[in-house]
Amino acid sequence: MRAVAQSIEREHLKERQMNAVAMRLMISIASLATALIAFMSIGNIWIALGVMAGIFTVSAIVERIVWHRFSDRETRRLDLEDRVRNPPL
Repeated sequence: MRAVAQSIEREHLKERQMNAVAMRLMISIASLATALIAFMSIGNIWIALGVMAGIFTVSAIVERIVWHRFSDRETRRLDLEDRVRNPPL
C-alpha cells in the first residue's frame, strides 16, 4: 500500500515538473511573439526597442515566478547544475 502511495506521489511530482517546464516554454514563446508584433507595429524604432525590452523583462520575471511556484527543489537543482555545466554560448 505504501509503495502505491509513493508511486502516485512521484507521478504527481513529475507532472508538476513537466508543467513548470512547459509553462516556462509557453511564456517564452508568447513573449517572443508579443515582442515581434510590437516591433512590427510601432513606427519609431527606439520606442519599439524599448517596448521589446520591457516585454522581455516582464516575461523573465513571470517565468521565474512560475518556475519557482511549480517546480520542486530537485528540479531546480538539476536545472542549476545543467546551466553551470553547459553555459550558454
